[in-house]
Amino acid sequence: MSESHDCTGLFAAPLPGLVGEVANFIYTHAPYPVAEIATAGAVGLIAGIVGRSYNVSGTGLNQYVLLLAPTGTGKAAMSNGIDKTIEAVSQSVPAAKEFIGPAEIASPQALVKFMSNGPRSFLSIVGEFGIQLKIMSHPKAAPTQKGLERLYLDLYNKSGEGDVLRPTIYSEREKNTAAILSPAFSILGESTPEKFYEALDESMISSGLLPRFTTIEYRGDVPYKNDSRAMLPSFELTDRLAVLTAHSLMLNQSGKPISVELSDGAAAMFEDFEWYCRDKLEGQAEIVRHLWSRSHMKALKLAAIIAVGCNYIMPTITADSALWAIQLEKANVRNLLSRFESGEVGETSSEDIRVSRVIDAISSYCLKPWPELKSYDVRGDLHEKRIITYTYLHRRLSNTKPFKKQSHQEPTKLIKEALRTLVERGDIVEMSKAILAKDYEFNGIAYMLANTKLITK
Repeated sequence: MSESHDCTGLFAAPLPGLVGEVANFIYTHAPYPVAEIATAGAVGLIAGIVGRSYNVSGTGLNQYVLLLAPTGTGKAAMSNGIDKTIEAVSQSVPAAKEFIGPAEIASPQALVKFMSNGPRSFLSIVGEFGIQLKIMSHPKAAPTQKGLERLYLDLYNKSGEGDVLRPTIYSEREKNTAAILSPAFSILGESTPEKFYEALDESMISSGLLPRFTTIEYRGDVPYKNDSRAMLPSFELTDRLAVLTAHSLMLNQSGKPISVELSDGAAAMFEDFEWYCRDKLEGQAEIVRHLWSRSHMKALKLAAIIAVGCNYIMPTITADSALWAIQLEKANVRNLLSRFESGEVGETSSEDIRVSRVIDAISSYCLKPWPELKSYDVRGDLHEKRIITYTYLHRRLSNTKPFKKQSHQEPTKLIKEALRTLVERGDIVEMSKAILAKDYEFNGIAYMLANTKLITK
């Protein structure tokens, strides 16, 4: 988890093919241009168009993308740019509008009926999707919301050739749904980081839905206003996208998708990445396993979208596209894990996070020079002997997010529970009060490090 998760450089250079061209239009069309916003929009749009008509490794190319950007950074440019692009393409290919689905989905039955009676490949652009994720994954969520969550989970894996979304029957026959062959449902959600991370908790990971999303986050300031906006996509972009759209419609009608190939270099990179992800699963917590277990396929599908945008007749993933997709997925997972590790997420924190924060505090105590710890009322003689006082731990941790008051549990109780876990694990030992009083004239509670590996991780 200590690996860097900065992905700023991934958006510094334009992507090749139609994904890059669409991203460039969204960027130049935006009142406040942001590369991350433009990239998320481009990936979502192309996924909506080609999600069913192209496959890679036996699965379709539908995408679940979540854009996180602060208020005022122009997230609306994403949907506005997509609307302008589709409107331009629909002048020559009217059916292009079918690739944009509903922005609000009231129930799983409504979504299934929409797909049964209309397009099987489309993109839904959903605002404040982080909050909806939280609502759906809550243990006490309404049946409709839990049904939507189950449907989203199922749909993510049903876009490949021969896949079928099975029918559902109800006591009221008019609610029954039919089987749908290879539905390619893509989501482009957006939220502010503050609202998303406040809503984020382990249930959103363990449910399996959030790990299916590629999260793209913009961490910068509000950009300068663009006074030379491109109001419409260029003729060249419109024409190229119209050709791809018409080709996808033809392939969808025939039910015979094109398989995206991999260059030798890309194949080797994805094989290495698959082993990398497997190594990340060994002996890890459940949230770690949930996130890394889908990373290989997510990156493969993302790279395949870029490949289709470069050559829709014979799409082939190049080493450069593979590298970009793999780096983006690594940054996505590392960012989420670091948020959990630092206790920056949710209204409450799990015991694992609190124990981790105590370990961090102990590591700082043992590794930092005494002058840097004096503000926590640390005695120099105790610090020299690596005797960790409860006073230090309480002052360091009680005002941090994982230990703030939670219902009936006070910070003191939460800190003591985490310390008890470390004692029971054999990582630290509580020192004898008699020895502390006799040898150090100290009458409080203190601990010694028993497992030195704890501070070398």
